[in-house]
Amino acid sequence: MKNKDKEKLKNKKENENAATRAKAEKKRARKSTVITFLFNIIGSMIVILIGLLWQNAYDVMAWSNALLLAFIMIFFVGWIMFIHNKNIISIFTHSFKTFGLMLIGKRPAKSYYEVKVGIEENPIPNKYIIISFVWSGILLVATIILTILAL
Repeated sequence: MKNKDKEKLKNKKENENAATRAKAEKKRARKSTVITFLFNIIGSMIVILIGLLWQNAYDVMAWSNALLLAFIMIFFVGWIMFIHNKNIISIFTHSFKTFGLMLIGKRPAKSYYEVKVGIEENPIPNKYIIISFVWSGILLVATIILTILAL
């Protein structure tokens, strides 16, 4: 009887530890998502501010243009992360790096195959890409609304 009680107690502790780890992982994932959204929001605010200052105008059309600029930049960042994960640009980046190193007489530390496998093994998490696309979609909707209002 004592062995069964000990095993039950041990299993109960393991289940509690697993539940605690799961909660901590969910909290970390939520925090990471919030930080990514904040990064996108702050980045787009900076781009909007630069767009407004560059135009030296603050009417509805200027805001629309600045939002369009922010949309393009955030969408571009998400798109670059997406094509990086698909190994579309790795051949170009590795080629340019190899060419540049050849000019100064050095060899790259990794071959193209190693770079490609490294990207496949450690891709950028999809949530960062999705968040960038969602935020750029929100910016696009705001841009369309302001453009209609400006007309």
